[in-house]
Amino acid sequence: MSESRVVQVVGDTTFEWIEATPLVFRSISRDKGVTYTDDFDLSALSCFDSALLLGIKGLILARRLKLKRTSLNVEFARVMLLLKKIQAAQTADESHHFMSGPISQIDEALMLGLRERLASDPNWIHRSSIQTLRSWFEQFGNGSIFQGLERAAFPVSRDLDSTDRLRQRIIKQAFSRTMQVAVLIEVERLMTAGELPSPVWVMWNLVNCTYLRPESLRTLRCKDLEVPGKSGGTYTLWVRAAKGPKNRSQERIPYKLPADLGQILQVHIRWVLETLGPAFGLSPDLDETTAEKIKGRVALFPRFAGAPRGDELANSGVVTASYRWSDIYLNPIQKAVDVGGSKLHFNAMRHTIGTQLAASGVAPAIIQAVLRHANDATAKTYVDLAAQELREALNAGLKELGTFFPAFRAFTDSAEMRRLNQTEPQRLVRLGAVGGAIGGNEEIGECGGRGACQYAPLSCYGCGQWIANADADHRIPLDYVRNRIKRNRALGHIATQEVERDTLLEKLIELRISQIEQHKAARASVDSMGSKP
Repeated sequence: MSESRVVQVVGDTTFEWIEATPLVFRSISRDKGVTYTDDFDLSALSCFDSALLLGIKGLILARRLKLKRTSLNVEFARVMLLLKKIQAAQTADESHHFMSGPISQIDEALMLGLRERLASDPNWIHRSSIQTLRSWFEQFGNGSIFQGLERAAFPVSRDLDSTDRLRQRIIKQAFSRTMQVAVLIEVERLMTAGELPSPVWVMWNLVNCTYLRPESLRTLRCKDLEVPGKSGGTYTLWVRAAKGPKNRSQERIPYKLPADLGQILQVHIRWVLETLGPAFGLSPDLDETTAEKIKGRVALFPRFAGAPRGDELANSGVVTASYRWSDIYLNPIQKAVDVGGSKLHFNAMRHTIGTQLAASGVAPAIIQAVLRHANDATAKTYVDLAAQELREALNAGLKELGTFFPAFRAFTDSAEMRRLNQTEPQRLVRLGAVGGAIGGNEEIGECGGRGACQYAPLSCYGCGQWIANADADHRIPLDYVRNRIKRNRALGHIATQEVERDTLLEKLIELRISQIEQHKAARASVDSMGSKP
């Protein structure tokens, strides 16, 4: 039986390959009466997703329209050298990995990995290889190969390794703290109005509480959510690390979730199983044990519009390529929400929390633990951003969004709170149900906004002078605000301004609670590592 061959003509060049092995192909061209044959082979790049490699192949074919045969061969050799170096790192000791699992797109995370590798070893790869990859990006832009990138993301010159350049790039990508809240509110409004699918809203709420990489979000399954038992407890999400060092016995990382978010995920899981479960083998005829196994394997964030692909059916709904998953879950938000020219993507969210933690004085090791960085190099850059003028750049636009919450400072750990309680008791604000701890003067605190005080009106959540007590029950003011929103909504349009104000405040408190939980977990993790012999 003869092998089926595929032929594609691009300009004056013919490309051909065997249908069963599309990653091995050749070009045939003529110049001044001479026939030239050039071979291309991407099949050895096993650590890259096949869809990505096929996309690179298509890019090479299209590039032939712009370049001479010899120039294309030089470009191919340079990019192959880079891809092989990345593959060598992926197959070496896990501490050298760029990310776990097959690399499915060329994105900001991969560029940051290249930048960090070159910072530690400037001779790891010649910059011409990265320059060639950047020239491909300049021609084709973001799409099936490149995701969420801009020209400056490619580390093509040595001066880009400087701390100043890196921190300026982070400033450009990170949202202001109030912008983060504003996007959350707009996503919720669009979902409520039926203009945004509810799974997208669920995903975005999870991102704002955990700051996960998209690769970790994509591979989540329904069984990864642990719910509290009858005797109490907390919601825990067990997440597979997308990159960075990991221990074989600890392949999944626990994230403690606020009760509200845990309940949202429970409702979302019920919807996924009821709506999409039959496609993955769920039926009323199954015994309970078999049904529970199938339910646990189903993707937490599968394709929800249209029929799943064959590879997704085989993997219980997990979307097998990161760029496809982003098309489903991130692109709808990018299209619907105006963020004033900023790039709305997952790394922007991670830069946002990194700069918030740095501005609040959190140590690089804690920032590294919260964001699960492979090392503390990027965390130290966030700490560099704590300079006043850079914090002001990150807070651009705060005044335009209202005067009730002029800033959003993060929190400190309970050990620092105990120290303040002993040395500077006037700075410690305690929350409780009595003594004016909630309500009161909401535009400014008793201190007039010039320093921290023991009085805790709701506006303290947006005060740059306030140090939140990580051990306090912040659900008390949250419940108070939610009840007031309900009362004011019942009044109709005459209370619209009050509802809008309190909706912003509600999100501020929710984010504060989420950050405190992640910070406490990271602090406990770092402390436990430090106590080991």
